[in-house]
Amino acid sequence: MRPHKRRRIEENEGSYVSITHCIRSLYSPELPIVLSRLLLHTMGIIIVLLAIYRVLQSCLHEIHNRYDQEILQYHMKVAECNRNYLNNGCGPFLKGEYWQAFCEEWDICRQSEPLYIGRAKIATQVMGELLNGFIDPLSLKSMVC
Repeated sequence: MRPHKRRRIEENEGSYVSITHCIRSLYSPELPIVLSRLLLHTMGIIIVLLAIYRVLQSCLHEIHNRYDQEILQYHMKVAECNRNYLNNGCGPFLKGEYWQAFCEEWDICRQSEPLYIGRAKIATQVMGELLNGFIDPLSLKSMVC
C-alpha cells in the first residue's frame, strides 16, 4: 500500500510543477505592454461608441422637436381655417359662389388630419442641415484663407 501513496504524492507534485510552469510560460516581458495596449484600445472604442451614441441621440431629439413644431403649426392652421369658416358665416345656408369656394377650402382645411406630416421628411431635412453645417466650414474658400 505504501507505493500507492508515493505515486499520489508524486502525481500531486507533478501537477504543482505543471501549474507553476504554465503560469511562468504565460508571463512574458511584453505582457504588461500588451495588456496596456488592449486596455487603451478598448477605452478608445468605448469612447468612440459613446460619441456616436450621443450624436444619434441628439439627431433623434432634434427630429422629435421638429415633428412637434410641425404638428403645432398644423393645428394652428386648422384653428385659423375653423375661425375663418365660422367668422364668415359659412355653412349649408350660405348662398353665393364667390364665398362658397372659400368656405369649401376652409371646411376641407379644418376637417383634415395631420397624417401628411412625415418623420422621414423631417429626418432627411435635419440630416441635410447637419451635413451642411459640417461641410460649409470646409469649403474651398475657407480653406484658402
